[in-house]
Amino acid sequence: MIRDMRSQFARALFLFLTGLGAQGLSFSVSAQIDIENVIVETYYVSDANDATDTDGGALAAGSVTYRVFLDLLPGVRLRGFFGSVNHPFVISSTEVFFNNEDRGEPYGFDIPEIRIDENTVAVDSWLSLGRATGVHWAVEKSTDSDGSLVGGVNSDGGSEGVPGGILINEDMSAGLPLILADGLIPYTGSGLINFIATGDPLSTVFGEISASNEFNSTSFNLINVGVLGQTEDNRILIGQFTTTGALSFSLNVRLIRNDGTLINYVADGAVLGPDESVSSLLTYPPQCGCTDPDFLEYDEAAGCEDGSCATLVILGCNDPAACNYDPEVNFNVPELCCILPDNCIGLDSDLLCPGAVGISDAVYSGKWNVFPNPSREYTHLSWSGLSPRICNAELRALSGELIWRKEQVSISRENQLSTDTSLLSPGMYILLVSSGDELIRFPIVRVP
Repeated sequence: MIRDMRSQFARALFLFLTGLGAQGLSFSVSAQIDIENVIVETYYVSDANDATDTDGGALAAGSVTYRVFLDLLPGVRLRGFFGSVNHPFVISSTEVFFNNEDRGEPYGFDIPEIRIDENTVAVDSWLSLGRATGVHWAVEKSTDSDGSLVGGVNSDGGSEGVPGGILINEDMSAGLPLILADGLIPYTGSGLINFIATGDPLSTVFGEISASNEFNSTSFNLINVGVLGQTEDNRILIGQFTTTGALSFSLNVRLIRNDGTLINYVADGAVLGPDESVSSLLTYPPQCGCTDPDFLEYDEAAGCEDGSCATLVILGCNDPAACNYDPEVNFNVPELCCILPDNCIGLDSDLLCPGAVGISDAVYSGKWNVFPNPSREYTHLSWSGLSPRICNAELRALSGELIWRKEQVSISRENQLSTDTSLLSPGMYILLVSSGDELIRFPIVRVP
């Protein structure tokens, strides 16, 4: 095939293989399909005024309170967290975590509503499943429009219990000050059902009198029936952590999909069980690398782009014994190699090896276009030249089976040839177009 067609074929095939798992092929790439993002919000930065509080313990000036939100696809529920030998559950800081000595709790949903405005309870460190008190769901402060229950005149804190004494710092790195928005909205659910926590207790690190800088467990296990976000974006608070040091974590979460499927996402993909998938989003700070799967340097564990993407993937067959051998292929897919006369694995040699069966490619003008590709409903063929082109076109499966043929069709920008891909099974197909001295093969991918 000519270079333009080879590149287009590789792109479409790569999208198909990574997104669907090709029909009849063993090639597969895991995909993060349930976790859209992990958001680390700077909730509050304490100052010297906060350090005067004596009821809640020593909240050092410069302590930063972080809130961590799990952003899930709509309908996906958070069932809990876990640690295992292959996947330790780790929440760490370079300095000790702040724990409120007066009303602090290891879990945010155990904090009574009447205590959230007392001294420094609002910046206690804990883990959670969506709630920051027993009756309040947590949201990012930027989306909170119902005011504040904590900070300033809303608080009874201060060294002598004077209202407005603490949590009034307006450090710009924390966004909206707590005196205006506290990231709390009323919770409308029925509570945590069948909540069970086993293994290493959180209280060893996030208890009222604990002084530790790391929770690292291979036995921690927390489950419930599954929590959905209270807002359309399905973001669920999973923890709040206050420290003067640098926060880091490696989390493992249990999710329930819309169809009831249970799936475990882990931060480290070195060893994966049958029900586990890796998500680079569960590691903080994120490990940067090439995040574009179109490049050989692609790193599945990378959570941010660092500019290392350099070599565009060219999929295909680089077996010299195959009739469709391509020396420029840098990502070999053995299942696509067609070795004549009888080892083409059910694929049509007329499509994969046109030169070997007497059909040669003519010069490609570059004015043909197929879009959208991949598609779910329709794919259109257009011609961008000044004058319309008359062509013959046919759509075939990779096995060579003819799906449809149309002859003497006039194609232009305005008059396009449309294929109803919604009637096709998910997979890859070949659109053959002949016009004058041109013979072009377009790969078409139908996605679910």
